[in-house]
Amino acid sequence: MAGSLSPLKHKSFAFLWLAALVSNIGTWMHEVGAGWLMTELSDNPLMVSLVAASTSLPVFLFVLVAGALADILDRRKYLLWTQFYMLLLAIGLTFMTWSDMMTPWLLLFFTFAIGTGAALMMPAWDAIIPELVPRNDLSQAIALGSIGINAARAIGPALAGLIIAASGSYAVFALNTVSFLGVIISLLYWRRNVVDRGMAPERFIGAIKAGIRFTRYTKSLQIVLLRSGLFFITAIALLALLPLYVREVLQGNAQVLGYLQASMGIGAILTAFVMPLAKKHLSIDSLLFIAAAILSLSFIMLSMTEHLILACIALFTGGMAWIMVFSLLRVKAQETVPNWVRARAMSVMLMVSFGSMALGSAIWGQLVNIIGLQITYAVIAPISFIVAFLMIPFSLKNMTHQNHEQAKEYHQHRKLRVIPNRDEGPIQVTIEYRLSSLKEDDFKYRIHQLSLIRKRNGAYRWHLFKDLETENVFVEQFLIEDWEEHERQHARTSVDEKTIHDGLISCLEDGTQPIVKHYLHSNGRRNHER
Repeated sequence: MAGSLSPLKHKSFAFLWLAALVSNIGTWMHEVGAGWLMTELSDNPLMVSLVAASTSLPVFLFVLVAGALADILDRRKYLLWTQFYMLLLAIGLTFMTWSDMMTPWLLLFFTFAIGTGAALMMPAWDAIIPELVPRNDLSQAIALGSIGINAARAIGPALAGLIIAASGSYAVFALNTVSFLGVIISLLYWRRNVVDRGMAPERFIGAIKAGIRFTRYTKSLQIVLLRSGLFFITAIALLALLPLYVREVLQGNAQVLGYLQASMGIGAILTAFVMPLAKKHLSIDSLLFIAAAILSLSFIMLSMTEHLILACIALFTGGMAWIMVFSLLRVKAQETVPNWVRARAMSVMLMVSFGSMALGSAIWGQLVNIIGLQITYAVIAPISFIVAFLMIPFSLKNMTHQNHEQAKEYHQHRKLRVIPNRDEGPIQVTIEYRLSSLKEDDFKYRIHQLSLIRKRNGAYRWHLFKDLETENVFVEQFLIEDWEEHERQHARTSVDEKTIHDGLISCLEDGTQPIVKHYLHSNGRRNHER
């Protein structure tokens, strides 16, 4: 237990974690308030499910942009702006609800707008965790973040149910407004240490392209994205359809809705504390499969019961499944990416996860219109299990922890006659290798690994050529958009990537080194073809 709380000894992390806990309680109160208010404004199941979709859809639409901004701007100042933006929207939502001017579509607008602020914030929030704690506390810090989110899920809905019953939805919206202040104060207190890399910040469009390119050529991250998206497209039905379940099946009120969401949060909290022990005895793939089985059981219970206690148990188990998948995949994604692209990579994960949630919310809400609520639950249960079974070949257990620390540059530019301006390009790089006669197969395997590194760190149009005139000579050739991006390509090289390069050098003929040449596109026009 003491080990799991070790990140709290770092003051900046502790203050931000506590502030985020309070803010997340406010967020979950808002979720319950918005969902219940929609059931009062409209009896259309699709409109009720669209409340959840309007929260998750902005993440799908804007989080990639947010990731690029978080990697090129000062993350502390950027987070402050997003908090002020959401604070103003929360004030507007509170006033419109208090004055009885709220309509179903206006509620969706405010929910979407506040969800947009959350989408803009999420990648930067994930990316600052490694800045707040040392590397040996990172895993525990991420786990504490998950515990905080789910503690808020347990506390917020229960409080919201009581407050809505006593005062109405506007009161929970008002308390959510106040909850933003703690995060703002904590960010003002934090003094961020920024490492000067001696390079200008990346440009916005280039930063987005770099994030997409990194994802495209990183298989481990792609598997994390696939598993995350397919899990949450079904899991979101637990939350999206819950207000309907309370009103139509349990014949309950907002307080009952709060109890059910609190049950889900309690299940998540208890599971988060058990997870370190479970990971010692079970592989990540086994845990993900177990989570899918538990989720299916939750849907089966909801499809069969009309009793509050059994429904609370179903949501409790659903919370267990949710936190297992959320925490395991989030930690794995953090381990897969280096700091220079961390916010963008995490934004892609959020985009996939929340895009799946938005799609799932709309699909299951429409299905309820056709076949009814509890039959919809019965349909989702086997789908969730079948998807988990199909994911077995996409293993995560063999993805070892990687060293993303920046390596020393292994290509030098001091011999160049002219150093181009930062925006001049494209740049062509050719590297000639003279191989040992017995190591061609080993070289081809290693150069394939290196090609993926080149591409995700900045290169495009990568090719390998075999010399037809000289035996055992190969030439690697690739293009980079401009000279600044080529400089970044070197700065992005990690210790592990350098090890792969050194392994390739071991395939060369004794006494030889690669011959590296750089060429600048000569007609003065930029070639943007990809």
